[in-house]
Amino acid sequence: MGNDDFDLDPSAHEPDEWDPESDLHDPAADGLTIPSVSTDESDAPKEVVQAFWSVVLIVNVAVLFVSLGPMLVYFLGWYQRGFALIAGGIVLFGLAYRRYRRFMRESESNANIESLSSDPGDPDTAPASAEETTIDDESDTQQ
Repeated sequence: MGNDDFDLDPSAHEPDEWDPESDLHDPAADGLTIPSVSTDESDAPKEVVQAFWSVVLIVNVAVLFVSLGPMLVYFLGWYQRGFALIAGGIVLFGLAYRRYRRFMRESESNANIESLSSDPGDPDTAPASAEETTIDDESDTQQ
């Protein structure tokens, strides 16, 4: 049985397939027009860009180590080097996660500080005074 034995032509009852490139076809141009997207890094704050690329770099190295380690063990029998790479990759994943969580925690605290400092007279966002906290704590212990 070869390739000539099968009829690969579409049936007359089969609907036409949707062409995803039809939206991008420009009759004035000689082909497709690809929409352009602005990728200016100045749109994001410097701290966000720095944190993003540091985590990306760490995760890429971690993926390399975690994938290369088992190959060294299986194909070459280098157990010590392979397991060291696997362990190093897992540690790097942990480091990337720690950096991400620290950045998110710092950005949330900065957002909270900015919201508190923006409207100090608002009772919903104003921090409780030390006297109110002490009075509340004493009333809780007396009950």
